Amino acid sequence: MLFNEPTGANFARKYAEISHWQFTRGLALLEIAEPSEASVVLDLGCGTGALSVELARRVGPRGQVIALDPDAERLREAVAMQPPELTNLEFRPGRAQHLKGVADSSVDLVFSNYVLQWVLDHAATLREVERVLRPGGSFAAEFVGEASPLLEELLRLVPEGDAVIQANAFREDLEWRALVAERAFDIVQWDWLALSLDFDCLAQLYEWLEGTTHGKFQAAKMPAEERAAFAVRFPDRASCPITSLRVLLARR
Repeated sequence: MLFNEPTGANFARKYAEISHWQFTRGLALLEIAEPSEASVVLDLGCGTGALSVELARRVGPRGQVIALDPDAERLREAVAMQPPELTNLEFRPGRAQHLKGVADSSVDLVFSNYVLQWVLDHAATLREVERVLRPGGSFAAEFVGEASPLLEELLRLVPEGDAVIQANAFREDLEWRALVAERAFDIVQWDWLALSLDFDCLAQLYEWLEGTTHGKFQAAKMPAEERAAFAVRFPDRASCPITSLRVLLARR
């Protein structure tokens, strides 16, 4: 680690190194999304780009993957790790609520893996997804659907934790269905999933949380007595229950 690197770069790299859980979930989502050869895919919230690379390989050289993320440090990591032979993959800065630079009806698949829990304006996001998708195109997304009591407990123990909690956006099932009904989508698949974030030890959970929150959570900032208490609660493996929503929508 270079001392002159921006702090954000350090946490972006940590995220890339330890986000195996999200990558595994994303591979499962890819099997549902079924990106076809020569199709145009928008990877919405690409992070450090591991799934973008997989998408680019699946659509082949005649296809295209546009990978968007608002975090400059994660995009730098993504570009640095991009295999040089994948000339059909482009990383761009962008936000889900405003897909600037993506033309109307130009995309066959919008793919989003564990991003929408960080997006406050879901109505605007669905409107933009509808706009860029071609008729018959698909929107495949999986994201955290409910707050995690354990993660919120940890976040409340650090100075910037409340800001992270407030940045999360969760909705009830009926709220999501109402938002989808306002747009030109048909529901193909709609699953609430009871999952578990599993780590070999508590330190790995801390590292993952540091990476996914861009360093807003740091275990070193927890009160010493709380760190000791968590060490007693999780002497070996550390598991965190997660409730997620997985959807596949078809653009009418």
